[in-house]
Parts: sequence; C-alpha cells; structure tokens
Amino acid sequence: MAVASGVLGGVLPMGQAFAAPAGGKTTLTFSEAKTTQMKVPAGVTKIVMTAVGPGGGGGGGGAGLDTAAPGTPDAAMFGGGGGAGGAAGGYFQCTLNVTPGETLSIDVAGGGAGGAGGTLVWFSPTDGEAGGDKGGSTVHFPNGQQTAGAPRGAGGAAGIRGQLDVGPGAGGVGTDVTSGLGKGRCVGEPTSRPGAASASGLVGTRVAGGAGGAGARPYAVPSTCPAGAGRGGDGGQGGGDIITPPIPPGHFSRLKGQPGQAGNPGCVVLTY
Repeated sequence: MAVASGVLGGVLPMGQAFAAPAGGKTTLTFSEAKTTQMKVPAGVTKIVMTAVGPGGGGGGGGAGLDTAAPGTPDAAMFGGGGGAGGAAGGYFQCTLNVTPGETLSIDVAGGGAGGAGGTLVWFSPTDGEAGGDKGGSTVHFPNGQQTAGAPRGAGGAAGIRGQLDVGPGAGGVGTDVTSGLGKGRCVGEPTSRPGAASASGLVGTRVAGGAGGAGARPYAVPSTCPAGAGRGGDGGQGGGDIITPPIPPGHFSRLKGQPGQAGNPGCVVLTY
C-alpha cells in the first residue's frame, strides 16, 4: 500500500487504499462495506469522485416437483425456474467543491443478499426468493447537505416453482437498470451511467431445473477498486431431478432450488 505524504496526517483508515498517480495527485480508494470519515486536507478545494454502486443479489431458483411416490410405476417431473441475476450498481463521476477542514463521510454499501432457493413439501414446492439490494456508494457532506454517489443495483427476480397443473416453472425475469444518481456539490454536469440489467433465469424442463441468470457488470470500475466491484450476483438454479421409482436416497434434496449469489460491494475513489 503506497502512502501519499500529508494525507490525513499520515493516518490510514481501515478499508482505504492510497496511491499517488502521475502529476503528484493523491488517490483514496474505499472498497469495504462501511462508513469512513475523511477530513479535507488544507489547500484542497476540489475532489474528483468516482463511484460504483453495489450489485443486487441474485434471485433464488424455484423448487421442482416430482409426483413419484413409493410403489408408483412412473414419475412426472416439473423442474423449477432459475432465478434472475442481480443488476449492476450505477456509475458516477464528478468534481466536488469542498472546503479545507470539513469532514466528509464516505459510505460504501455491501452487495445485496442472494435470494433463498425454493423448498419442497410433498407435492407443494415453493418459489425462490428475490435477491436483495441495499445502500449505495456515496459521499455525504456535513450539516445534512446533499450527498453525491451511485445507487445500488436491483435484486434479481425469483425463479418459479414447478406445478402439477402448469408444468415446469418459469425463470425469473432480469432486473431493470438502476436510476436516481445524485449530483451533490458537483461542478457542472456529472458523468453518470445506470447499472446494467441482469440476465433472466431459464425455464425449468422435464429433466432438470432451469439455469440461473448471470449478474450484470457495471458501466466501468476504477482501476484501484476490486475488479468485481458493483457486479450483481448470479441467480440460483431451479430444482429438478427426474427419476424412475423406487425413489433413490437424497432425491428430494435435489428438487430444492439453489440460492442466488450475493452482489458485490460498491467502491468510491477520491482524487485530488
């Protein structure tokens, strides 16, 4: 970790990386899911902020349905649908007007939680759960002034269960893009891009559950942030396991939908 002289009196907050790019500028990178206080150094009146919002969690896969019962001659199987992936966090960059000595709060939210997979009670499978979303990557100014930053990506939709009177379950539909990028104390118009929409989960079949959709990637990730910052979590696979009775051990556990993956945390980079 490179330390730029004169930064915060030489104190390095946890979760914050420092680098000194060409031209003598100082770069601070915040990539842990927490809030960090930063005192604006003497002589600094403008800070370039680049932020990536956290990714949404992937949706859980729906459970499959198997009509097999001990002693029955055959089985009808209806696989659950795969969960959709989580949307990517938004991207935001602008130059902030700041005052030397004021304290800024940099918030980095963790990615949304993955949705739980559908469960199975005899002849009564359940849908998966939608992926979660939370927080954003923001800089808060003192005295309750407006924040600036990138919002979270939406959580992935859940996969649908297999149903006897319907058939294999449908996959969760890919989540929409994020919006609502804040301006704060930006000089001029910021560069802002919404988070990308994620892939939908696939429909289940008579052989297996549908595959989960892939989580979306953000518009761009600053080079000092983790490579996966802002990416949405992948959706979980639907449950499904066709058999011919007698029912083998562990069969019903394979009819449960798989959980979606958690989204990745956001990231904030400040350069002055």
